Amino acid sequence: MKRLSPFLIFLLLLPSAAAALNVVTSVPPLQLVVAGIIGEQGQVETLIDARQSPHHFQLKPSQMRKLARADAVIWIDNHFETGLARLHQQLPENTLRLQLSQFLPASMLIGQGHDIDGHLWLSPSILSHLAPSIAENLARLDPANAALYQRNAHNLKQRIDAWLSATRQDFNSIKPRYILDHGFLAYLERDLGLHNGGSLRNNHDHGGSMRHLSHLHESLDTHHARCLLVDRLPASAQAQQVAKAHGLNIKEIRVLGDPQTMNSIIDILAHITDVLRDCQ
Repeated sequence: MKRLSPFLIFLLLLPSAAAALNVVTSVPPLQLVVAGIIGEQGQVETLIDARQSPHHFQLKPSQMRKLARADAVIWIDNHFETGLARLHQQLPENTLRLQLSQFLPASMLIGQGHDIDGHLWLSPSILSHLAPSIAENLARLDPANAALYQRNAHNLKQRIDAWLSATRQDFNSIKPRYILDHGFLAYLERDLGLHNGGSLRNNHDHGGSMRHLSHLHESLDTHHARCLLVDRLPASAQAQQVAKAHGLNIKEIRVLGDPQTMNSIIDILAHITDVLRDCQ
């Protein structure tokens, strides 16, 4: 019988490296958050790119295959990414499922049930709350790297908290004057103590009534705004009409980020506050 060389015996005795985690998130901002926690110990993919709407997203067979290979799937809320509402029934049993709205106390959420505001990533205080929970759950899948995930989450939390503290101080003397296409900035407004001048629509899917729009026009006649903020261009015909009637600058806020220029969740938040500064 052939003897194994001492070097080969040494290699066989080495502990095998744990497979890198494969995580799928629903939207790009969550991908940035989770990638900041995992670091180089895994890969994070996203289902919905920055040009799509999470509200009207339907899974394709290729995306279902991506989900089937994932160790963990992370999304916001079944009523926000409506195409993922039955996701828990379609995933393999051993896939970790993290619906982030369930990790938050009701006091931190805006809206209830079907009307929950799903733009959680636009709240630095919510992100700071979620980062340790995400790390803890990833550690269940990969205990060998638990300390790394906790450390990365702690560092991310510190950066977010520092950004929020500095930005709050900055906006103490900055009072942007703006209205919205719909109320997609509610979480960030709450964190920064900002107040919009109204919105064209009640939410993403339902337009405002004629009475609602009449009140908005009256309000704009009295309290002049500078900007009308939309979450994607081109702006609707209604938005263009209101902007023209009141001399508003239409500005796009890329709430899902821009993969070409935004490499962290703080980049997305900073982009939004830069737009708001232009609306003083």
